[in-house]
Amino acid sequence: MTYQPDVATVKRLPAEFKRVDPTLNYFRHALAELELRLARLAESERALRLSEARYRALYDDNPAMCFTVDVAGTVLSVNAFGAQRLGFQPHELLGRSVLETILEEDRAAAGKALAECVTRVGVPATWEFRKRKKDGGCLWVRETIRAVEDSGGAVVLHIVCEDASALKSSEAEAREATARLQLALTSSNVAIFKWDIVSGAIYLSERWSEMLGSAPGETVTTAQALGMVIHPDDAAGFRARLYQAIKGETPAFEYEFRARARNGTWRWIITQGRVVDRDSGGRAVSMVGTNADITALKEAEEYARRHARDFEVLYDLTRDLALYQDFATLLRSVMSRARRLLGAAAGGIWFYDPLRNDLALALASGLDLKIGTRMEMGEGLAGRVAQTRHALIVEDYCSWPARPQRFADVNGHAALAVPLASRGALIGVLSLWDAEPGPCRYGDNDARLLSMLAGPAAIAIERMHAEEELRRSEARFRSLTALSSDWYWEQDEASRFTQLSGGVLEKTGFDPHLDIGLAPWELDGVELCEPGWPELRALLERRLPFRDVLYRRRNAGGDLHYHSVSGEPVFGEGGRFKGYRGIGRDVTERLKAEQRIHRLAHYDALSGLPNRVLFNQRLQQALLRARR
Repeated sequence: MTYQPDVATVKRLPAEFKRVDPTLNYFRHALAELELRLARLAESERALRLSEARYRALYDDNPAMCFTVDVAGTVLSVNAFGAQRLGFQPHELLGRSVLETILEEDRAAAGKALAECVTRVGVPATWEFRKRKKDGGCLWVRETIRAVEDSGGAVVLHIVCEDASALKSSEAEAREATARLQLALTSSNVAIFKWDIVSGAIYLSERWSEMLGSAPGETVTTAQALGMVIHPDDAAGFRARLYQAIKGETPAFEYEFRARARNGTWRWIITQGRVVDRDSGGRAVSMVGTNADITALKEAEEYARRHARDFEVLYDLTRDLALYQDFATLLRSVMSRARRLLGAAAGGIWFYDPLRNDLALALASGLDLKIGTRMEMGEGLAGRVAQTRHALIVEDYCSWPARPQRFADVNGHAALAVPLASRGALIGVLSLWDAEPGPCRYGDNDARLLSMLAGPAAIAIERMHAEEELRRSEARFRSLTALSSDWYWEQDEASRFTQLSGGVLEKTGFDPHLDIGLAPWELDGVELCEPGWPELRALLERRLPFRDVLYRRRNAGGDLHYHSVSGEPVFGEGGRFKGYRGIGRDVTERLKAEQRIHRLAHYDALSGLPNRVLFNQRLQQALLRARR
């Protein structure tokens, strides 16, 4: 082959090169051109090393665990952050199976996930597994796996792991909060109800069936069927109050009525509810509330009516205890009425703590005692009443032999205490005191009157305590949901949104109220990234859960946002499908960061031109097309 020197190179050579021997001139031309090419190659290699160094820094410092493995699961590379997060140095993981970093209980599922990804090159998939750290600890991660072909045509898998421990911890705390809420409802005298006004379905907690003498279990009924258990004399008033709340004429629904029990007797129920959702036209969509069995209270009222002369004051003091909505106000009211009933100068309310099996002072009126003071069972006046569950009268507390030494400074003389009990369970102790010395004026009739006040007071206190626990549990649940996601959503059976809560949507320029009543594919400006709408609708029709479905949407200002949503189906009594619920996250910034990393991996940061990695990829693609 005859060498043809580059014309531009020849023009740049000195003039004396052109006058020498042609053969020597040929070699000089070739040598000069070779030096220029070597200089260009050296410069390109320096730029490539700089680009690779920058990419390696980004790869190692990326706050996610990144692995590259072959089809057999052997680790080909791992970033420094990922290795350190598991307690290793990067070189300790190279050449080992990535499954060794998976907790033994999850390895079979992880191996199956890797095998599935190998058969679907280019399609990412996400799973959650537990990683095993070097020290034996456990770490929950969310793995995104994508199989790709390297420059030699071999399939490798890129694995990106995000720490999911906080999410799993939040989910566990949410489950614990739900369990505590269920425990509070089970141990209380309150049944929760939710009325789907659109469908007509009413869902009642298992306490409702217990109230009516049936086996415990959640009840799903309709307004018409529920109306059949209401006493005919109470039905008209019940409907009138209910319609007032539905129309918005009253802020809440509250009514006392009689319900037919399974054995044919009538149980007094007080129901309280509130409309929590209305459609765009102002029509009520759903209502939630509580039902409380106040039969004991009504029986006490009836007993007081039969003894009008002796119990007229007692009746006046007890009839509205169940209507109080504030715990502190209820306690003050109980104490005020007890003192007024018997003309006592002071008094206290002690609560029983079943975990510690002792009493704690919840309210002191006219007594020099600190709130929270503890008293052992059998100790002092309140402790003995709690232990025996019987009323106790002390003629002079100052000279009482059983007076605890630590209460020597309490200035009290004649004293009376009765137990606070509901459905046979001890709630606490109600005690009254006289501050002035003198003959004891408390007798058996006073103990009987105070006990009759203590009965409905204990029921009201128990109900209020359950409602307070319910509110705290709900607040904890909402707080946990807010920490684990950007927003929470619910859908009905037709996949229409019924609830969207969380401030991130408003902060990013979206109005969640405009989405209520619409299905996801009906939302304005939504474009599903993966999978497509047909695949997602098929998934929903099969009532299957889904995770990290990505879509993009522009807000009112025209800014493009990427959202990731996960959901699970909700089933009611008897397996009836009720809709979906789940969480959503704004992942716009995360995707932008991934795009920046991708560009840094394939383009030179200084020149903006494709680097060797991208060049090799494009070359392999061209060769494949040429072979076809």
